[in-house]
Amino acid sequence: MMYRLQESQALYTSRGGYPLWRRVPLDVRLKLKKLAMIMRRPLPHLERRRALRRYGVKTPLPTIPEAGFAWLPVGDLSGGRQLVDRWTEIAGRRKAEMEASGEYSRVIVPVEELAADRSIADFALSDDVITMIGRYLGTVPTYLSASLWWGRRHERHAGSPFFHFDSLDTGCVRIYIYLSDVGEGAGPLSFIPRQQSHHYMRRTGYLGNAIPDEEVFKYVDSKHVVVATGRAGSGFAIDTTRCLHYGSRCTDDDRLAMILSYASYYNSEQPDDCLKLVPTGPQDRPLKRLALRHLNRP
Repeated sequence: MMYRLQESQALYTSRGGYPLWRRVPLDVRLKLKKLAMIMRRPLPHLERRRALRRYGVKTPLPTIPEAGFAWLPVGDLSGGRQLVDRWTEIAGRRKAEMEASGEYSRVIVPVEELAADRSIADFALSDDVITMIGRYLGTVPTYLSASLWWGRRHERHAGSPFFHFDSLDTGCVRIYIYLSDVGEGAGPLSFIPRQQSHHYMRRTGYLGNAIPDEEVFKYVDSKHVVVATGRAGSGFAIDTTRCLHYGSRCTDDDRLAMILSYASYYNSEQPDDCLKLVPTGPQDRPLKRLALRHLNRP
């Protein structure tokens, strides 16, 4: 089976040879690291919490529950329909051009082009989206990146096809927008909800890297795996630091997906220089301005 991980790459606290701090479970380490950063620079933390209460959208919005996953009515959110219409056409055209030339890259649009695109910025940095994610994280999030991935049928390196947690923050929300129909054989994002994922992390002392399915299912029943299939234009939000997940197991069909990533101001990800290309102006609302700030780019 092409998406079978023959040997575990996962790191666990139970394995010897680690200094004392490496024996602390990943979620605890991330919380302690973040607390230390907030204590060193508390004002942005307070500012962003106040801004969310003051400027956040007051009308009803989709809610990301404690399970760490929610389907989103992308077309009903500010700028969503325009983004889907524009990028479904562009992604399909770029994929066809690469196929005609015999080339393959999972990244079919440069990140600089995505960062500079007005339709992506209007959606990704809208008050609707920032408020929705902010309510889940408890703070105005920082916008990290936009990417557009092509998962090709039978391509082993089309994404991250093995279970893992992301580890850049205590919470990282990624919005997936499918730009093609994604059935079970087209590499849908598949995940285990937050509660069961936390059980795995604590039982094993997980620290990082890819995990074989069999190793996960020793601790979590496979019935808990959620397979997020959807039509072109559908989308969802998922916390990839709290939910075990994998994607791009493209056994039967290709997948085109746009991924928008967010975390707190205090995340450990180095911000991309290309985010300087995001369209901005004097009329930008406070939530957008805050979302473009980062601990390493205040």
